[in-house]
Order: sequence, then structure tokens, then C-alpha cells
Amino acid sequence: MRISLLRHGIAMDREDPRCPVDPKRTLTPKGLRRTRAAMDGLATLRIRPEVLLCSPYVRAVQTAELAQEVLSPRVPITAVPTLIPAGQPAAMVDAISTVLDGLLPDRGPADVLCVGHAPSLDEPVSYTHLT
Repeated sequence: MRISLLRHGIAMDREDPRCPVDPKRTLTPKGLRRTRAAMDGLATLRIRPEVLLCSPYVRAVQTAELAQEVLSPRVPITAVPTLIPAGQPAAMVDAISTVLDGLLPDRGPADVLCVGHAPSLDEPVSYTHLT
């Protein structure tokens, strides 16, 4: 199993007076363009996730939707509440493992893409029991 971690694309500036509350912040036009370009790059590398997991925050969902569109159109997106910006690494790992147990009971070889937020998404990398 290969698990790839992906930070969401460029989102609205928190300081922008038009910016909604954090969970509803969207990708900017530049963020959408760059995210699509990044997905095109991953497609060139033949990244084809069989499982797409993401934070429920809008900008992460938008990023996951672009990944789905470009990389794996038939794969549904599963929201994982612990992938939020302030998520705890152990809780993230446990939640990812639980979701994968439900989606891939035999834990066979599968490519998994998790879309979330930095820096909290970086921390689960130090947990090795996902592999």
C-alpha cells in the first residue's frame, strides 16, 4: 500500500474581508490552476489512487475533487473529519486506518491519496504503523 499526503491548493487569504470562516475557505483562481497543474503532473507520473480521503474543509474537498477528476474519476471521495488543520497525528492515523479497513479489508496493494492541511498533515508521516 502506498499512501500519498497532499496539502490543499492555495486558498483565500484569511485577512481578506470577504474570506468566510476557516472551514469554508475556498481555493483561489490561482489555487485552482496550480492544483490542476499539480494533478496533471501526478497523472504524468501515473499516480492513480484507488482511495481518495480528504479533510471536510472546502479547500481540501476542492483539491480532492480535482485529484478525482484528473487521476481517478471513478473513485469516490471520503471525508475524514480528523484531517482538519488542527487534527492530532495519532487520531489522523487511526481514522485513516479505520477508513482503509472498511474500504480495503484485505489491505491489499492500493494507492491512497489523503488531502489535508499543513502542518498537521505532515506529522502523521512519523507514524509508521500505516504501512
